[in-house]
Amino acid sequence: MEPESFPSHLISSHLISKRWILFSLVLILALGLGPVQSQTSNMMIEQIKQVQMRHEDALFEIPGVNAVGIGKEGQEYVLHVYVNEEGNPTPEWDVPDQLEGVRVVVIKEKSEFWALTALPLDSGPEHRQTFPPPVPMGVSTSNDLLCVAGTLGFRARDPNTGQVGYITNNHVAVAGSGLGCPNGAPIGTDQLQAGLLDSGCSTPATDIGDLDRFIPIQFGLFSSNLVDAAFVASSTALISDSILDIGPPVGAARDPILGEFVQKSGRTTGLTTGQVRSVNATVRINYGIIPGLCGSARFFGQVAIVGVSGPFGRGGDSGSPVLSSSGEPVGLLFGGSLTGTSWATPLPVVLQQLGVELF
Repeated sequence: MEPESFPSHLISSHLISKRWILFSLVLILALGLGPVQSQTSNMMIEQIKQVQMRHEDALFEIPGVNAVGIGKEGQEYVLHVYVNEEGNPTPEWDVPDQLEGVRVVVIKEKSEFWALTALPLDSGPEHRQTFPPPVPMGVSTSNDLLCVAGTLGFRARDPNTGQVGYITNNHVAVAGSGLGCPNGAPIGTDQLQAGLLDSGCSTPATDIGDLDRFIPIQFGLFSSNLVDAAFVASSTALISDSILDIGPPVGAARDPILGEFVQKSGRTTGLTTGQVRSVNATVRINYGIIPGLCGSARFFGQVAIVGVSGPFGRGGDSGSPVLSSSGEPVGLLFGGSLTGTSWATPLPVVLQQLGVELF
């Protein structure tokens, strides 16, 4: 007897049903694995944080060491130890290969890390211009006390008073006269666009606001700081939320993610792209028009970023807004080395410390 054949339309429906079930299972597995992988990453980072905390002070006592953070080499989470070659040309002799089973990777730098004080030359000349109000973020600024320049960060507001303004670095908005050290300008100091360095030092620039508040920087080899940040009171008539070359931020502030690509808009180097190399980093930053003239300060919970093609930031880019490749606001730039790593503070920490929100 010949086997009974199924109608062709039932065979087709049967195959489609099987394919749909298979597709659904794959989709469920894929969606289920995402959070698991993310949880695993977070657990690994949390474990290495504990190792970092227990050994960090000892690592900083090694000559030339100026930063320690958590990184990833291939699929392995590691401790990154940043060493200034001028202070220690052979760090491999002093830095341990591993700590409590965590591999230690030495990253050599050509100099110490310093607050990104303005340089006269740049590759983003449009960012040094004086803009008609409302001025964009990501362009030149300074206070009226010193002939320097930094960068406007993000537009923000105080959620309690409704006061609109913007954030930038303490060492940009609060630089005092004379040596230009942080913490030096009084509350109410006028803030300008462009910065005095970019408007001829004696030419009046546009007054875009007054210093409203800042987080004092504590100096010393083992000082404890979270942010280099200030809030300037302004208005929507004077400042825009749009960032030059990027546009307005997209979505809420969040922490940078290890390994992700980011972008920034700054006074000196304009629009650049980079990759997050280390997170939860502790770093020593030197301050002053001449690096170190005002002393050094230690910061916790910072993010190391390396440029994709050329430096991510240079002198004058201090205060630059850092965003994800899709435009999410993630950080505030404040320091770096002459040729290598740039340092940013996760934006949620900056906003929390200043008591403001993006606007």
